[in-house]
Amino acid sequence: MSEKPAIESKSEKRRLEGIDTDNQAKCHRPGHTGAESSRTQNDNRHATAAQLSLDKAKQNARELAAKIATPIPPALMSLNPHIASGVDVRTLSVLSRIYVGSINFELNESHVRAVFRQFGPIKSVSMSVDPSTMRHKGFCFIEYEAPEAAQMAVDTMHGVDLGGRQLKVGRPNNYAAAAAVPVPTPPRSRIYVANVNDLITEENIRNIFEAFGPIKHCIMMPDLLTRKHKEYGFIEFEQDESAEAAIRSMNNFEIGGKNLRVARCIVGGPIGEGMASLDKIPKSSTPISYPGDVLSKVNANIINLGLQKKFEPPTMVKTLSSTDPSAATRAAIAQIAKEQAVRAQAMDSVAKEEDINVSSSQRFAIMQKLAASREELSTFLLVRNAVALSDVDESLREDFMEECSKFGKVNKVIIRTSKLDSTDYKVPESGWKPGDGDVKIFVEFDSAESR
Repeated sequence: MSEKPAIESKSEKRRLEGIDTDNQAKCHRPGHTGAESSRTQNDNRHATAAQLSLDKAKQNARELAAKIATPIPPALMSLNPHIASGVDVRTLSVLSRIYVGSINFELNESHVRAVFRQFGPIKSVSMSVDPSTMRHKGFCFIEYEAPEAAQMAVDTMHGVDLGGRQLKVGRPNNYAAAAAVPVPTPPRSRIYVANVNDLITEENIRNIFEAFGPIKHCIMMPDLLTRKHKEYGFIEFEQDESAEAAIRSMNNFEIGGKNLRVARCIVGGPIGEGMASLDKIPKSSTPISYPGDVLSKVNANIINLGLQKKFEPPTMVKTLSSTDPSAATRAAIAQIAKEQAVRAQAMDSVAKEEDINVSSSQRFAIMQKLAASREELSTFLLVRNAVALSDVDESLREDFMEECSKFGKVNKVIIRTSKLDSTDYKVPESGWKPGDGDVKIFVEFDSAESR
């Protein structure tokens, strides 16, 4: 009888030991130990401290950059106002570049510049040359000074016929990455104006565009070398509706023998002071001089090479005295006046015909006069539906070339056909009948009088 309590005590002891073992096992499971919880808390504290240190370092870097940052010089602002917006220069460069393909092989870089210059000043034209043929490869890259000019060129020139080939104008491959970079958004009341005659002043542009509403800012980008504007600028109205009306009415509007190009701005930020910034940039009054010993050495080398022509300094430098600034001033004024006289004779300029500085009551009449189209004789002659579509063959071009040559020299004959019947040239007495299609024959003469 006395052994049963002992047995029960041993069984109870083993049962209690088993419970304790289970508890110890549970304590070793993840998430159930105090040591594990302590380690997690320590890691969290360390991560928080590291993040705070990183944020503090970034804040210190921003404050240091603000302290050592130097203001943008007015000269640099004058070259490109978008630089002051804080956009990276490389991003601006990509946004201002376009790709031009399907270029006629008879055209060169000067032709491309002449065609695309209407949208804004061109910084560079990169045209690859095939070393085997020594001709360009039919494409090039153009970089403008402003992204607005590049966008207008893409929107306007894609698919345009140039030299008998339709241009393919688009963006380079790295444009998508540059376009993804955030840039300051310009106000909707700000517009871009290009292809402005250099004789039309900044004040003239303000007076003309004031017809659409009050203007807050009107600047033309200055050229630091010529001290004239670069034929483009920016106008910011007080109301968005004024900008919309100006774009619709003034884009492709002829002023001073040039068609204005007007579009929305792409990059925001300050636009600078315009032509007024030239007042803060001193003029260079030191004339270029060539020491006598240098000229003698150059001429001696020329004679040794067997050449006849000697080197002489430019006329303006040779005739001016560095100690007589009044003479330099008079010669410079005479030279500028001569250039302006030649330019005025070569172009029918508004600056010569009209006084643009007029009152608001006279502005509308002047703009109506400027809007009148000036017909220019063309060297192209269009012959439409002279033959039916079924009569077009290889000899038709030669026949027209021979017949038209009786009236003058013919450069080329281009034939365009369409199976669709003409809808705007159905004259009964012309012999046209349904099913003849639409046949257009373009004849290019060497001179306009021949046509």
